[in-house]
Amino acid sequence: MIRLGAGWRDRDQRAVLIGLIVIGSGMAVQLVRSALARPPAGASDVPPGWLSLATAASLIGVATLVLTATGPLVASPATVTWLLTTPLDRRAAVKTWYRALTAVGALAGVALGLVLSLLFHLGTGWAALLGGAVGGGLVALAALAQIRREPWRWLPGVTLTIGVLSALAGVVAERLGDAARDLVGGIGANAGSVLPAVAAVAAPAAIVLIGVVDRRLGELARPELTSGAAVTAAAATAGTFLDVTLLTGVLEVRRWQRRGRVRSRGLPAGRTRALLVADLRRISRSPGIALSWLLVALVPYVVVVEVPQWAAQAQLVTACVASHRLAGGLRAVCRSAALRRALGGTDASLRVTHLVVPAAGALVWCALTAPATWGAHPLGWLVAAVGAVATTYRLATRPPMDYHATLLDIGFGVMIPWGLLRQLFRGAGVLLLFSILMSLLTGTP
Repeated sequence: MIRLGAGWRDRDQRAVLIGLIVIGSGMAVQLVRSALARPPAGASDVPPGWLSLATAASLIGVATLVLTATGPLVASPATVTWLLTTPLDRRAAVKTWYRALTAVGALAGVALGLVLSLLFHLGTGWAALLGGAVGGGLVALAALAQIRREPWRWLPGVTLTIGVLSALAGVVAERLGDAARDLVGGIGANAGSVLPAVAAVAAPAAIVLIGVVDRRLGELARPELTSGAAVTAAAATAGTFLDVTLLTGVLEVRRWQRRGRVRSRGLPAGRTRALLVADLRRISRSPGIALSWLLVALVPYVVVVEVPQWAAQAQLVTACVASHRLAGGLRAVCRSAALRRALGGTDASLRVTHLVVPAAGALVWCALTAPATWGAHPLGWLVAAVGAVATTYRLATRPPMDYHATLLDIGFGVMIPWGLLRQLFRGAGVLLLFSILMSLLTGTP
């Protein structure tokens, strides 16, 4: 560790750090003030029942994706080799971990239900009960899929699609007119009365499902127990070394392995054209990108209905997410020096070539969401596209983590690992800069 002296570099870094803290704190305060100043849900034309359904369904889809990717029941290779090969009661070996996971899932569901009840003015007790039933039931359902050797790949997509369609229904109803608004408004208004009945049915069903899966834990085979070990180990290593690329690399390998096989086609002549075509094929062989694009494309429209003053900022952030999803080729060439040498050409030419697809995607995505922010400023979508491309480039070109971090002494015996934080938040400065520019352009307070 190196401690900087009291020279000009120390003063400059301290000034930059204080400036970023002040700017970020100011934006957070303004966001909280805007949220508190928002009128209650009953004052709007469309009750937020559709929005609560969209949020809950989307989160359930994401949770299902995570659970099916990790197992959820996982045994290390050492445990499989030395314990599960013996005449051991397999159910007794994994039931403690299963019960702990279902308890954690139920508690997470209760917390989420409480948050949604506060945000959307639903019944607190019934929302917590339904959240707990859904959280514990999802863990049991993922374990049942693992026991039956059925990944149920349709379940995450179905729940995410329900979330997208629910958000789309609310946005369309808000924009169409009184008839559609009354229809969706009636559905949202009845959410409070339907919630107790749904919770009363879901809670016993989740308990029965958890019990049935608990009795069938002995049917787990060794390959199913080790399928998520690589993801779990990668997640633990990424958390230890503060490097999320260690996890995303493993997930990307698993995603390509699930493809099974692809049809091989020749690439066009010319290195640049071949690299562009290969980048496009990488996207066409990833069907999840289309669903994620549709999901994030609805966010600016939902925000412009609920909190119009933050629609431009939401468009900027979600544009970064949409553009980053297309930057797989750029990340691959930036992380591997051996791959760059094999492809030939300069590093700059390779980066520019692989930046074409994310840049074009950002322009298309921002053009599709431009109606959401057109009222704030006609050129807001273009600023969002440029900011998304710049942020994506900064994130994709991040070098490997350097743990010889510089310490910054801010006084009072407080030391901040400035070098480590600078690497972790690479790209955040670019996003913050364009966020300030967007605020100045649209007049957001």
